[in-house]
Amino acid sequence: MITVYYKKVFPLQEEDTFSQINLSLDRDMTAHSVMKKLDKRRRERISRIKNEKARAREITAGVLLHDALCRQMGVSPSDTPPFSFSYGERGKPYLAKREDIHFNISHSGDYVCVAVSDKPVGVDIQFREENHIRERKVAERFFTAADRKRLWACAYAQYHDLFYRIWSIRESYVKLTGEGMSGGLSGFEIDWEMGKILDTKSHNQDAFFQERQGIINYSLSVCTFAPQDILWEEMETQSL
Repeated sequence: MITVYYKKVFPLQEEDTFSQINLSLDRDMTAHSVMKKLDKRRRERISRIKNEKARAREITAGVLLHDALCRQMGVSPSDTPPFSFSYGERGKPYLAKREDIHFNISHSGDYVCVAVSDKPVGVDIQFREENHIRERKVAERFFTAADRKRLWACAYAQYHDLFYRIWSIRESYVKLTGEGMSGGLSGFEIDWEMGKILDTKSHNQDAFFQERQGIINYSLSVCTFAPQDILWEEMETQSL
């Protein structure tokens, strides 16, 4: 079973809470209850971010990850200190000595999401920011011939939606394998009928993808090495 938690980025102007967090950054990185959930590496990264919206997104991502892992372990988020993460060869984080817990995180636009499972998982969310020139360049560079054929055959109304679905599926797969962008996005085909990723160039096994429909202007995909049930759960923003 995979649980995918997703939520909107912490609002900047909600009862001055974000201002209080910003003040705590200047004095003590753990002064605010929200910040106490974040690991040291993330807090240090947040302290270097000057853009308020980017900072809010990073804080939200860290809190969502902490609470998602607590739920997976059956412990209280409010009473559990920050987790310590180790990092793979290509920078993918994992919990040391907890081979039974796998997670992946993504953020784009005003949303962050975390997938948690007992098996390897990759997740990706993409904000559909319409830009046909950019989309075409990305498709020509990173998509396969089969992707482009399907995309070019689309009516104008479906083109934008399909582009980001392809992009999200491909990103979720390279995050599953841990190869990231370094492994390339065009070395595998998408089997739309079977919901599978067919790896054509590396020695990775085929994988399976599922998509979350209904988040307006966003594409959200999850990828695994074996078919699994997925529970999609939207977390309330005020739960921060």
